[in-house]
Amino acid sequence: MEGIESKVALEAAKPASGLIAAILEQKIKKIRAWTEARELKSKLKEDVLAKLMENYLSNLAHKVSEITSIAFPQIKLPINETYEPLSLHVSSQGSVVKREVSFESILNASKSNLLLIDRAGMGKSTFSKYVVSQILLKSERIPIFFELRKINMQENLIENLAKLFDGIGEDFDRNLFYKLLSAGKFYVVADGFDEVPLEAQEKLSTYLNDLSIDGGDNLIFLTSRPQNNLPDIVRCKKLEFNSFSKEQAISLIKRYDRFRGLNVGEGLIKQLDSVPEKLLETPLLVSLLYRTYGVNNSIADRVCTFYDDIYNALFKGHDIMNKNNYTRKKKSGLDFEDFRRLLRSVCFYMSISRMTSFESYTKAIEHIREASKRANIAPTTADNFLDDLLVSVPLMTKEGLEIKFLHKTILEYFAAEYLIYHSDSKKKVLQLFNSKYFQSFGKVFDFIYDISPSLFESTVTFFWASEIVSLEPKMDQVELVFRSLNLTHKFAFGLWDVRKYTLENTERFDDSKTSVPFNFMQLSYAKLEIDEVDYYCVFMVSTGDIKYHQLAFKELLVSGQEERITHPYAEANHEDDFKKIKKNCWITFNDSNVNIFKENTWLYFSAMDFLSSRSGLGMEAVNPSIENAKILVDRVNEEAKYDEEIEGYLS
Repeated sequence: MEGIESKVALEAAKPASGLIAAILEQKIKKIRAWTEARELKSKLKEDVLAKLMENYLSNLAHKVSEITSIAFPQIKLPINETYEPLSLHVSSQGSVVKREVSFESILNASKSNLLLIDRAGMGKSTFSKYVVSQILLKSERIPIFFELRKINMQENLIENLAKLFDGIGEDFDRNLFYKLLSAGKFYVVADGFDEVPLEAQEKLSTYLNDLSIDGGDNLIFLTSRPQNNLPDIVRCKKLEFNSFSKEQAISLIKRYDRFRGLNVGEGLIKQLDSVPEKLLETPLLVSLLYRTYGVNNSIADRVCTFYDDIYNALFKGHDIMNKNNYTRKKKSGLDFEDFRRLLRSVCFYMSISRMTSFESYTKAIEHIREASKRANIAPTTADNFLDDLLVSVPLMTKEGLEIKFLHKTILEYFAAEYLIYHSDSKKKVLQLFNSKYFQSFGKVFDFIYDISPSLFESTVTFFWASEIVSLEPKMDQVELVFRSLNLTHKFAFGLWDVRKYTLENTERFDDSKTSVPFNFMQLSYAKLEIDEVDYYCVFMVSTGDIKYHQLAFKELLVSGQEERITHPYAEANHEDDFKKIKKNCWITFNDSNVNIFKENTWLYFSAMDFLSSRSGLGMEAVNPSIENAKILVDRVNEEAKYDEEIEGYLS
């Protein structure tokens, strides 16, 4: 394989046909050998198999060989030159020691499926493309790259995957596809579960669960932002990216310089020590930093300023590679402010429609026309406004028929601006906060916090401060933590005899044999031995309209609190504590059983870990200050009274 990899390295920047010429022959030989061994020779007549696979592999290789970056709008970047490799670790399970995951172990996984959960801007989609490109080079499996936002929910997941192999006017033989699937020949990289409409996520979760159970030795690599209702995939490791380091930031900046023959990075790197750490946390932020520094020769101190600078530079024609500041004429006929107002409207209505892209030109035009009516702004035509977004103010890009923003966070930033600058902003924000879709707008609320802290405080933080004020003032730390978590969820755990509560022919806990106390969205378990009997120790959290947002607790925590709190009983001996707990029943959190968690350090930290990284909720065990909450509630109420008085003077 080494010779092939060397050839591919030379061919990667050339058209996809060059890449396929480097790898296709070996790939096809292995598939042919497999089909011959299984008496499918009829499929091989006149190299039919090679022709069937060549079109698919050619398109896939081309798709994953290029990426987009907000640093260079309208330019496709070769992934082998401009991608800065990221490292990963297994999501925390209560241990302070990170379990590193090598990239080779991802490529060569034989049994474990993988779920990559991380925040916006870390590069999950680019990493997915990189994984697929390396599977093409180094694995005997056939990679499938499926962007989940494009799923057709009128058909099952298997048919959606099979259609990726279809050519123009000719369908890939389904019998052969199912044979390959049954034999475990595929590595399915499914990107962006969080971008699937909420109403479709439950059904898709079932499809993914079925594939992980019935799909034999096929592998699944799924990505998502943290959210509720992540799929239950068997034999699955949950992964996170390691923090993006300063050294990686420097390396990415140098890659951009080399790619375009610029020296922007030289001056930027000299000033990195003065850049706030929060602006170097993700590859996206470093790309924004590179772009804005290259245009303005200055460094922003807030994330929202990046996006504001990007809009200003693109609208006014300021270019990182051309300092002539040539301003392209806007076909839409809109000036700087009206163009931005319509853009905000487009983004907001995409957000509430739970769209992250337009599947076609026609859909984009329909949406722009509707947003134009609602914003009361009339471009010359909707077609011209879309053309401006693709060319003159290139915040969007086109991939095949799909039209999307350079990054999803651009959509979320301008959706946040729409809410902030709406004439009844507080009412609009509260409507979204109180809706069942709140969790889908987490990044929008991040931007609201950054752009308009007072609006965020008077809505989201005020809600949680009011809830915390209602708690008993004399609770100890463990009680206060669990009560604060119980504000957002119902929580239960249980110790279940492995001999009685195991799913038939598996080693999995079977919750259907229990009387679950509420509708749950996630459960997790570990095995324990108690008195020489194996038990599942199971944690469960409820479904519901969860309004948790981490930034809301920033002002409400006890002063000096660490990121994760400590257990006040950590030094106690708990060898016999599990023996005291009632077995084979669900124990929900309430006043009468809080002592179970006080007395058992392992159980306490396992519960905290489940409610944070393992569940995908993005929650942390917090120790809220009732005093701080009261201060905030009083301040917001006073400000509301003042606003009413001012309104009275003006009416």
